[in-house]
Amino acid sequence: MNHEMKNRIIILLLTSISALHSFADRNMTFKNMDTGESFEVSVPDGLKMSLQEYNSNWLDSIPYLLEHARWKEAWAYEALAECYRYGKGGAARSMFNAIMCYEEAGKSAKEIAEAAYEADPTDELGLLDHLMEGLDKKRISEKDAIQLIDGLTVPKSGWIVFLREILAQKHESRKEFIYSRLTPASGSDEFLVGFACIAMDDCNFLDKTFDMATDDYMTKIRFICEKLPPIYDVVAEKMWRRFDEKTEDREKYLSAALQCMYQADQAGFLSKQNMAMLLKYCEDNGIDELIPFSAEDLARFEDVCEKGCGNHIDSADVVGEEVVEADGCPVELIEE
Repeated sequence: MNHEMKNRIIILLLTSISALHSFADRNMTFKNMDTGESFEVSVPDGLKMSLQEYNSNWLDSIPYLLEHARWKEAWAYEALAECYRYGKGGAARSMFNAIMCYEEAGKSAKEIAEAAYEADPTDELGLLDHLMEGLDKKRISEKDAIQLIDGLTVPKSGWIVFLREILAQKHESRKEFIYSRLTPASGSDEFLVGFACIAMDDCNFLDKTFDMATDDYMTKIRFICEKLPPIYDVVAEKMWRRFDEKTEDREKYLSAALQCMYQADQAGFLSKQNMAMLLKYCEDNGIDELIPFSAEDLARFEDVCEKGCGNHIDSADVVGEEVVEADGCPVELIEE
């Protein structure tokens, strides 16, 4: 799945629309997933472990990895990608989140997926890329995709079953079918596949988003973002733009932007751009009760922005694309 398609899918998912504790004493408990044995490691302030310095068999403690991802450490994102990809460390399997973490780590998710598919055609990340990229670029016919799915001898994940069901529908009825099937119980990859399929049939299926910040609308957006944490950062940037436009109810947009920034940071996906915008706001307006970040968080943002955070998902790459109106908004079609 190339960068262009990934960005387009992010926009589509946006239209469809857990905090971590602070490690005060920097003592963290880990669990060896092979033996079940717990052990404690003392991590002095400022210590930056590299993947080579740490036993990779223990890199499945999600809180530990997220703490380091919040410092934009590439090795932590790569380890998180593996957790999402294989469902390790208690993380729900999500090829979407795995793709985003690989990209944050400076890796090419597409190259990883292609190599995985070549080695094992049943590898889930490789299969997702092979099917969706092939269908999107017309390199695979829908009939061949169905035959490939039907021929799988391994248990089929929800997104694979869903894709098979979508391909069995007539093109003119697919959008309605997808809307009817995507509910709060659906997995992140089912949302990914569903809206990617709609985009294949309707290249203009991009809706201008976030013209409102009502409680109901934000509740639905937050639900989607909880499943797809990288989206929090994109939502935050768009809400901040609405606040900057000095539109009606701009304070609601500010509040929504700050809350989404907070959640993006907790998940390790707050971009350097959004960190910088927040720091500038605090410099101009001071720090009040609206700011959900601690003094330590703001100091970390300063440090990350000064040093540069390497590869990260830059919201501007996504929101800078052309957005056109569509008929209806998928957010409003999510069942209660």
